[in-house]
Amino acid sequence: MKKKIVAGVIASVMALGMTAVVAAPANAGIKLWQLNNYSGEYLGDFGTGTSYVGTWADNRASSIKVDGVANYAILHQFRDYQGAASTKFSDRSPNLGSWGFDNLTSSIS
Repeated sequence: MKKKIVAGVIASVMALGMTAVVAAPANAGIKLWQLNNYSGEYLGDFGTGTSYVGTWADNRASSIKVDGVANYAILHQFRDYQGAASTKFSDRSPNLGSWGFDNLTSSIS
């Protein structure tokens, strides 16, 4: 029943041309934070990746953790996996600036 309600809400939102944001399971995988050392605002859990992190997280990530079902994450500068790509993260990085990718993430593969 819960899945049907969520699917109905997403379909309605998409029909209106809006972006739907759905929470991923607690240990889905790729998690981003606004500031170094997992501080500042928690930007969300992006599962195993996304073609766009949404306006909330776009170009704001400074630290990353990869766990759960995600084996690794590659950060991309622009939507739809375009632009510069980061190194492959398979665990965590408390400072994306040390990899030249501070506040540059728009999509994740």
